[in-house]
Amino acid sequence: MVTLLRAGPARAAMAPIVLGVLMATSLIPAVAAPVIEAEPDWPGRCPVTVALVVDQSASLEGSFDKVRQASEDMVDALRDRPSQVMIVAFGTEAQVVEPLTDVSDPSGRRRVKRSIDNLDTFSNASGQGGTNWEAGLALAAAAKPQIVVVLTDGLPNAYGNPVQGDEDGGDAALLAAQKVANGLKRAGTRVVPVGIALGPGGTQNLAAISGNRPGEDYFATDLDRLRRELYGVAARSCGVPISALPTPEPTAFPLAKTLIGAAVGLVALLIAGMVLNRRRNGPPTVAPLTPAASKEPRKRSVGRAAPLKLADVAPPVPTRTKPEPPEAADSSPPASPPSRARSMSLDFLRDESGPAGHQRPPDE
Repeated sequence: MVTLLRAGPARAAMAPIVLGVLMATSLIPAVAAPVIEAEPDWPGRCPVTVALVVDQSASLEGSFDKVRQASEDMVDALRDRPSQVMIVAFGTEAQVVEPLTDVSDPSGRRRVKRSIDNLDTFSNASGQGGTNWEAGLALAAAAKPQIVVVLTDGLPNAYGNPVQGDEDGGDAALLAAQKVANGLKRAGTRVVPVGIALGPGGTQNLAAISGNRPGEDYFATDLDRLRRELYGVAARSCGVPISALPTPEPTAFPLAKTLIGAAVGLVALLIAGMVLNRRRNGPPTVAPLTPAASKEPRKRSVGRAAPLKLADVAPPVPTRTKPEPPEAADSSPPASPPSRARSMSLDFLRDESGPAGHQRPPDE
């Protein structure tokens, strides 16, 4: 300011303006960075109420089978006490897939696991392929659970009502989710994000809605270790070692789906066989009767048929030939007539010598 006064009349005239700007800016409070609320303690005993918030965004396509399996295994880990589990799924928007349900009850547990098994990722073309942490956390907060477990790839990009997308590099979606997470923590709910195969900046996003301690406030893992991480969350919630938790149940045999599939396959096989048989043999042909032929008596139709030849139905019978009279009387007996059963000569029956020079008598 002193420099401006010494610089001459023109600059001295600007001094009041500069002074006013400095005074105005000094009165504007600085924008405070978002405050991360401290996480409440783990419950430390079961039964416990847990909201499992599952990311269905398109970025998890191709790895969602293991996400489903690990989520179902966490339900099994809590089944020995009357703990309650709810399922919230989110993409660009969110929905409650299953309300808080007692997983110690076999039928309730099967229903929760079946709801998880029916989940799948959204495609980008569906309009639901975004990642809306805010919506998922808000639906979980309405049930007031003790633990909220968020399974996600760590990249929120949708928020608001109506829903809007975050610009590339923007923090609006993250800040909106952080606001809801802070409200949950103030109400006594522990927010536990579990990041799956995180990209750049993923761990910072998890810390923004939970806390700064990896392995305690948030967990970053890959698909192969996801089930162990979720078992660890269940163990911390109940205050027991992982080995004390029930092991996952064996996968139930899908009897209904198998029977339906077998019935459909059998019907398809029968139809295919009928079509193939019809193509191979063709439809049966029936010669149409002409008007003239239909009026003729049956006798005449049969009478005009070609006569059957005896040679077509029976073997030929050798014809008898009249023997020629002998030229002179012969004392030798007549030759036996040829046999019908043989075609060879019968001369071998005439044996001129017998045992001890005895001649065989002539044939009778």
